[in-house]
Amino acid sequence: MFLRVLSEEHWPNPSLATAANHTSTISGPSGMKMTGPYTWVPPNYWMTDNARWGGAWGFLSEGGPGETLLEYPSLRRTLQEDDLWPIGDAWDFHCGRTRFSNLDYFNNALYARYGKAASAVDYTGRAQVAAFESVRAMFESFNRNKYISTGVIFWMLNNAWPSMIWHLYDYYLTPGSSYFAAKCANEPLHVQYGYDDHCVWVVPNTRDVTVGERSSVVATMYDTAGRTLFSATYNISIAVNPDMPFKVAPLPQLRPRGHVYFLLLTLLDNQSATESSNFYWLPTKPDVLNWNESNWWSTPCSSYADFTSLQDLPPVILQITWAADNRTNLANNATVYETEVVVTNPSQVIAFFIRFRLFDVRFSTPPILIPRAE
Repeated sequence: MFLRVLSEEHWPNPSLATAANHTSTISGPSGMKMTGPYTWVPPNYWMTDNARWGGAWGFLSEGGPGETLLEYPSLRRTLQEDDLWPIGDAWDFHCGRTRFSNLDYFNNALYARYGKAASAVDYTGRAQVAAFESVRAMFESFNRNKYISTGVIFWMLNNAWPSMIWHLYDYYLTPGSSYFAAKCANEPLHVQYGYDDHCVWVVPNTRDVTVGERSSVVATMYDTAGRTLFSATYNISIAVNPDMPFKVAPLPQLRPRGHVYFLLLTLLDNQSATESSNFYWLPTKPDVLNWNESNWWSTPCSSYADFTSLQDLPPVILQITWAADNRTNLANNATVYETEVVVTNPSQVIAFFIRFRLFDVRFSTPPILIPRAE
């Protein structure tokens, strides 16, 4: 019946009989897999999977790191004031069912890696950091492994009501860190770090973009005090085969105090203009996955990376300037108002994971977040 309906409706696209790893006696293997994960995994999961689970090989018809917490403004719109902290039944009510019915699995990893939270604001901030880290790594891994990993469908895009899991933007249309992670990893021309091989890569995500001669990648590593630990510039040219990922160079193994260091990657064109920029926080000891305990929904860790020293980063006062202007849209003669905001870090200290939000303070207390603000 399924094939008959497609024929009757003149469906123009190819169709598959299954989204899972099944083999037909007529057409052979489906080329698909539905192996998860559906809950949190560390960023090194995607490139170190042993070709059995949800890593960057084959076509993953649905999967993702699972917990993508509501940002605090959305959390306030969802829960009563008394339910905001500590985490309790009201939070669980906005999770899923069965093994996804609470945040316990995610919290074990979050607290071990980033330290325990003291409030709802603190908790949602740490959770956004963890979500960005894993979602970016998922898309970067599938893109870098293209033609071995033939596709991935992120589980999920959004939710039909306020949820603590499975979305790139939430019920209120507010993008969380996972949205920006996906946007970062899937840009047309992308510079990235390999969690499996500790190398710098350049990945074209469209045939329309090429890296010309005399392009370069700048890799700079910092410690938690903002001191430069390593910096190098690599001249590259991959115009011969512009559709294939290109390994630029291995990075040195560092052991700074605090178990954490930062990596800034910048891809420059032959005019020294920035084509891609990417920022990582990396542990001196990676997460260790326990593959023997893998299942359809996740792979647990036998030990976790230690990012707890991020809690000790000194506060930074950013300098913000802005200029407003307006112009006429010639298409409809409407006035378009524009404001350019420039944010500067005047100190040597890393201003880590800064999130900018645009609020409309006219109509709501607390003010409503304007969803499309980035």
